[in-house]
Amino acid sequence: YGREPRAVMVVDRSLKEIVRRHESLRTRFAENDGAPHCVIEANPPFHLESIDLSHVPEATREDEAVRIAIAAAREPFDLHRCPLMRAVLVRLAPETHLFSLVLHHIIADGLSLAVLGAEFRILYTAYVKGAKPALPAPTIQYADYAEWQRRWLADGALERQLAFWKHEL
Repeated sequence: YGREPRAVMVVDRSLKEIVRRHESLRTRFAENDGAPHCVIEANPPFHLESIDLSHVPEATREDEAVRIAIAAAREPFDLHRCPLMRAVLVRLAPETHLFSLVLHHIIADGLSLAVLGAEFRILYTAYVKGAKPALPAPTIQYADYAEWQRRWLADGALERQLAFWKHEL
């Protein structure tokens, strides 16, 4: 990591570990005969963008950081290329940063964000202390859940659900 500030190194290391742990964060979408399919990359490129605004006048520094975060959120993703997430760490002062993490909704939902947030806190805290993170290996990946869901629907659940909701509505 060379001369990068410690916060950048720790955030980058934490995010790379999260990407390593979760297949959905290493997934891109390709087409085969016009049909989409998932491709899980073993080691996709991931870059934490680091921007230092500590030199910007204090009165406009936070507004500029928010502008940067909004721009990152508005930039479209290419579903054919990993990663389908981007992260920006904006340095406002030596001990103050704004962190922005943008994930395409195709690879993460609300529950996923809660898991990622919890894991990030554990990893970041451990790496700051120079300790080994105490995270067990994930017991299930999203592709496992999706396969279970496909089988469940194939066994007639879709028809039962449609019938139930048609009756209810």
